Amino acid sequence: MLGRDETFFALPYDPLYYYLAGRPSPVRELAFFEFVRVTPRQEGEILLALDARPVDVVVVSNRSQAREIALGRFGETYGHELASWLGREFRPAAGFGLWEADPGWAWSHATRIHRRRAASEGVRP
Repeated sequence: MLGRDETFFALPYDPLYYYLAGRPSPVRELAFFEFVRVTPRQEGEILLALDARPVDVVVVSNRSQAREIALGRFGETYGHELASWLGREFRPAAGFGLWEADPGWAWSHATRIHRRRAASEGVRP
C-alpha cells in the first residue's frame, strides 16, 4: 500500500499502473527498453530524480525479461545502472503472475514489487 503522498516507479513500460493508482510517474521517461536507447547520462539523471522524491516502491513487469530482441533484457542489454540501483537499494516484496512466461503486450503479464530497504537492513554493495 502506498502512503498518501507516496509514488512509485514502474518499468520497463507500464504507465497503466500510474493511471490505476492515480499517481504520476516520478520521472518523465516512461519506456525503458533496449530500442529506446536511454543513455548512461539519462540513467544518472533518472536515478537522481528517483532518489530525490524519494521513491520507495518499484514495480517491474516481466516485459523487462522479454525474449523479443528489440526489447532487450533489463540489467543485461539495457538499464545497467537502474538494475544495479534496484538490486542495491530494494528488496522483493510481492510478485504476481508467472514471471517465467514469455510476456506479450497483452498476455502472460507478471509483476514484481520491490520496496526500498530499511536503514537497518543496510544497502547491499
